[in-house]
Amino acid sequence: MKRTPKAVIYVFLIALIRLPAQQIGASSQLAEKPRNITRAVGCVLSTEDGSKIPRMYLAPRPYTDERYTTAPLSIWKRMIVDAISNHLPIQGMTKSEVAAVFVLGDYDLASCSIVRYEEDFVTTNCLKYSGDNCIAYEHRKARLDLSFTKAGYLFAVDYAGVNPFLGREWLDANMDSRKKLLDGGESVLSEFFEPPVKNSLLPLKATSTNTKRLDLQQFCAKYPSIFGVGPINVIGQTGPRCW
Repeated sequence: MKRTPKAVIYVFLIALIRLPAQQIGASSQLAEKPRNITRAVGCVLSTEDGSKIPRMYLAPRPYTDERYTTAPLSIWKRMIVDAISNHLPIQGMTKSEVAAVFVLGDYDLASCSIVRYEEDFVTTNCLKYSGDNCIAYEHRKARLDLSFTKAGYLFAVDYAGVNPFLGREWLDANMDSRKKLLDGGESVLSEFFEPPVKNSLLPLKATSTNTKRLDLQQFCAKYPSIFGVGPINVIGQTGPRCW
């Protein structure tokens, strides 16, 4: 019987060691989208909170309130429809448009200065395998605060849940007492927390990945009459000025 040369065996072993983990042990059977999603919304700052409302929420903000007038109305409306279908909040949206972005159903935003949107979801990041099957996915809880002008237009989106004008504990307590669970629906926030490599065993970062931000840049580039194009950072890189 013809023997395999030792050199060939050595090369084969080296190649096997260098194979990506997903080819020799990790499963390709990861969930295509998050499962076991719980969505909730709450008005953490309302017009009924009186003296708690910072002055910035009471002062006129014409740049935001009249942003829709900075482009032909037909183009603005087309952009809004596109943004809603892609679950992208855009400064200058009305409360009803923001509700559509986050699929809030019949939740009434009329008296809200800040509304908090939360999700509990399971990511596609596998933490534990049994053979080739994933048996434990990473769980995440994400939230964002949506701030509106007195006239009812979106002017800020905070993904960290931190507001420099209001105490974190106070906002959290309001969310706990005013929270409403939303019926069904798919995750809107999970894309912000997906790992850059699907089969990576590294923990998810506390901050968002660039995935959604890149989508936003590409989205804004479709509407130059609204977002314009110019320098977007300190090193002079150019692109659409979102959001």
